Amino acid sequence: MSARRATLARHKTERERSRAELAAEDAGSAAMSKESSLESEIEDARWKLTSMANKAERWVDQMEQELNAKVEALEAQATGAKPWVRSQVGERISEIRKDYAERKEKLIRANELTRQALRY
Repeated sequence: MSARRATLARHKTERERSRAELAAEDAGSAAMSKESSLESEIEDARWKLTSMANKAERWVDQMEQELNAKVEALEAQATGAKPWVRSQVGERISEIRKDYAERKEKLIRANELTRQALRY
């Protein structure tokens, strides 16, 4: 009877060890799956940040083209106009350039922050 009990105890111990190994394997594969999922999310975030940075650069270029077009149009209006009209047009050009400089500064700063985030 004791040999039988010893055999049963040995089988029980081996079964518990096998269960523990399977549980460890499951935990390992779950961790690998979670890690893979996190890596995928990180890559997605990197792609979005890169896209945002590129978009900000395009906005700066587009704003500069719009600024030049507006200034040209205003200068054309000022040509041959009365002095007080030229003065008003000059003020408007100054306002447009100031607005452009502020917007450009903000976009460049946002782009720098985005590029910094991509380095980490």
